[in-house]
Amino acid sequence: MDVISIDPGVNQTGLYLYRGGGRSFCVRRAHDERPYFYLVWLRRSVMEVAAGMDLAIVEDYPYTMPGSQSASAIEVGAVVREALAEVDVPIVTVAISLWKSLTIGIKPKKGGVALNHQYLAVIRDQYGVDFATTDEADAFLMYQAALRVWKEGGRTDAQRNLRARIAAVVKEKETA
Repeated sequence: MDVISIDPGVNQTGLYLYRGGGRSFCVRRAHDERPYFYLVWLRRSVMEVAAGMDLAIVEDYPYTMPGSQSASAIEVGAVVREALAEVDVPIVTVAISLWKSLTIGIKPKKGGVALNHQYLAVIRDQYGVDFATTDEADAFLMYQAALRVWKEGGRTDAQRNLRARIAAVVKEKETA
């Protein structure tokens, strides 16, 4: 199954692609910092990269973020989901707290150069993969969380719900 995992961001977006055993990751960053142009560029970019994928895992933003940050994140997430729908890629959203608890725990925190460096070091130590940005790493970790829930089943309602949503996509692909 070909899977794309996306960490949508207001300034840059991390992507992780798993295609039939091979993997790659990258960050998509627009050269134009104006919000409208970034959103148009991001939509086109996601459509191009995600075309032909079997499943998209997209980070779901909490509605408890501070006002303008939450609105911007939700808008970017909506553009990503619309782009995926345009190229007929089924979407499974994963809460930040769920994927972090399944992969590295809620800590370490990120934010700022020193904390981001520590965050990336923990991921490198646990998974043996070096990432240039936390956005790439987060996209990778979302995929790892979904894979873990798929293989091991769910212990919590949130995990069982995620597994059921993935199972629905797999079943649909098998019957198509």
